[in-house]
Amino acid sequence: MFAQVEYFLTVFTSAVSKVFVTCALYLSGANVPAAEADTLGLIDLVETSTITEYQPIEDNIRRQSLLQSFLAKNNLSNYKLAVSYMPLPRARLHLEQSDWCLSFIPPINAKHFQTYLLNDDKVKLILYRKRQVSDFSWQALSELKGSTIAVMRDYKGSSIKQYLLDNGLIIVEVFSFETAIKLLAKGRVEYALARHDTLDNMHLGIIDKDQLQASSSSVVEFYNYLFVHNSCAIIDKITISQPVELPSLHRSKQAQP
Repeated sequence: MFAQVEYFLTVFTSAVSKVFVTCALYLSGANVPAAEADTLGLIDLVETSTITEYQPIEDNIRRQSLLQSFLAKNNLSNYKLAVSYMPLPRARLHLEQSDWCLSFIPPINAKHFQTYLLNDDKVKLILYRKRQVSDFSWQALSELKGSTIAVMRDYKGSSIKQYLLDNGLIIVEVFSFETAIKLLAKGRVEYALARHDTLDNMHLGIIDKDQLQASSSSVVEFYNYLFVHNSCAIIDKITISQPVELPSLHRSKQAQP
């Protein structure tokens, strides 16, 4: 069973223009009391985000739009977000050891928070390979045992990574989905693990997307969740949306990101 949701979007790439990082939006300073933050109308959010030139791209904007809809639904549109960026491992550590308010990243070891479902659209982590004539699917992931797969690294490892190892795949850690896809295209790995919409959202340069094939099977599937710390200024003001329980993992069917 996978542990808490692991949003598999992360971290620095090279010194060129594309960076895969975690976006953290802070509650007017980590130690601002809830009452003062309420007066200031500022709330923080920690999320994973793909950015180019330190500007959010479509996926990041989509999630923030879901958050704005959530705030509007609960009559909290007066609250504003202040944005900063950090790599995913550091964000994981921040959620464990520092003050925070809202997060799209699950606080794996942290406690005292509520979980809300932002919408019913599933996000899928799938595999990519070089295009072949046959359909790309599996009944059990262990059918790919012994194959190399590019996987994004995460703080303290990852339960998804462990799931791949348990099924006999050989892990090659990378810093972004984009890098995973590029390694695949160059023939350095047999598979790449990435989101179902990675090819649509990534800037892959000279790589011919048509040479790549997405799996029809999913490694994991999850939803867009919002995590709200119990000390957050808005926690008692969320009166319309109701908290939910994170589902248990059904391997290769559903997971918590």
